[in-house]
Amino acid sequence: MNAEEQARHDEFERQQKIRAAAYGDMITLVGQAAQVSALVELHLRQLMVALLDSRYAKLVAAGLSAGDLIDTSTVCSR
Repeated sequence: MNAEEQARHDEFERQQKIRAAAYGDMITLVGQAAQVSALVELHLRQLMVALLDSRYAKLVAAGLSAGDLIDTSTVCSR
């Protein structure tokens, strides 16, 4: 392998390491976003259950999406 080929190979390896590190960072951030999203949804569900103040509130809240939880909680708080 001549010097030019070695330089291209080294640059390729360097770029691969940069991509791998960026991919790892992205995976970490996606995981953190998923955790925060799940926590927000849990708190929305708990809020709606508290606002409904019914023994069936957990059942009702269990099937709702985050948007529905927000809408229902907003209506209940009025």
